[in-house]
Amino acid sequence: MRQTTTIIILLFCQNLFGQIKFGTYSQLDTSVYADLKLYSDNKFDFYDTRDGSCFVWASTLGNWKLNKDTIIFSWQSTSTESSDSIISSKDFKNKNVEIAFFYDNGIPIPNVEVSLSCLFDNQPKKYKTGKNGKVTIPQKETIEPDKKMCVGSERMLYFDIKNKTVKLSANTSLDYYADSLDNVFKIIIKRNPKTTYNIETKKYLIRDNTLSDIDPKEFYNYNWGDFKFLTEKYGR
Repeated sequence: MRQTTTIIILLFCQNLFGQIKFGTYSQLDTSVYADLKLYSDNKFDFYDTRDGSCFVWASTLGNWKLNKDTIIFSWQSTSTESSDSIISSKDFKNKNVEIAFFYDNGIPIPNVEVSLSCLFDNQPKKYKTGKNGKVTIPQKETIEPDKKMCVGSERMLYFDIKNKTVKLSANTSLDYYADSLDNVFKIIIKRNPKTTYNIETKKYLIRDNTLSDIDPKEFYNYNWGDFKFLTEKYGR
């Protein structure tokens, strides 16, 4: 009886795994390198380069399992709060740019290395914040080579914090946070940004060596598209 049960289980597993080919799957609707690699040890790797910017290319690693004619992918995602936030305002009486750094509990951050320049200035002058966490940068430091102010161009803020509490280097466009007349900036640094962990899943219908998404998400990160089997090799 035990031998018969074992044979039935083996046949059942073979039937399930027979629905799936291991190797590389490519997307049905694009020639861009966005491949799903399916491994026999119930692991997968989806490498996505569909976006025009390489900064958002991503590789998703996780596990898969079968449920009849459906393959279910699962993986852990992480999300971390931004380490810095910017508050900007205008001071028409001040001809300089005032930048202040504070922790999220209101304590000023001294010795922050700061530079503020136009987008293509490769050698901006550097400053350091005082004990009050503030630094004053003359307006002339935000002038482009042709002597035009950084109005309409991106004003790039670079800062470097290295102390016992925080080690953070960043650059950002101040025009993203403010209009061209803002000249007072308060940067708030979070000492302990929160990180959240979630288990994400996606389901695909298996049919004729294709995988059809049966629970598409609105968010781009989850919109993998549909796949067709490409090769038993793990690569194009």
